[in-house]
Amino acid sequence: MTTFTAACYDYKGVVTMSETAKVQLIADKNAATATVATQASTIDELETINIQLEADLKNAEADNDKMPVWAIAIIVVLGAVLVLVIVTLAVVVSR
Repeated sequence: MTTFTAACYDYKGVVTMSETAKVQLIADKNAATATVATQASTIDELETINIQLEADLKNAEADNDKMPVWAIAIIVVLGAVLVLVIVTLAVVVSR
C-alpha cells in the first residue's frame, strides 16, 4: 500500500521540497520580511536625524559668521588704549 507524504511535487510527481523545508522557508521569509521592515524604519529614523543635523549645521554656520559682541568690545577698548598711549607720548615728547 502506498502512503502519501506532504511535500511539494513537480509536474512529474518528483518531490521538490519536503513539508519541513517548506515550513522553514516560510519562517525564513517572514523573518527576512520583518528584518527588512525594521531596517527600513531605522533608515527612516536616520534620515530624519540627518536632516535635523544638517539644519543644526546651517544654523551653527550662520551663528559663526557673526562676530560676537565681546570681541567688538575688546577691539574698541584696545583702540582707545592705543589712542591714549599715542596722545600721552606726543605730549611727553613735545615738552
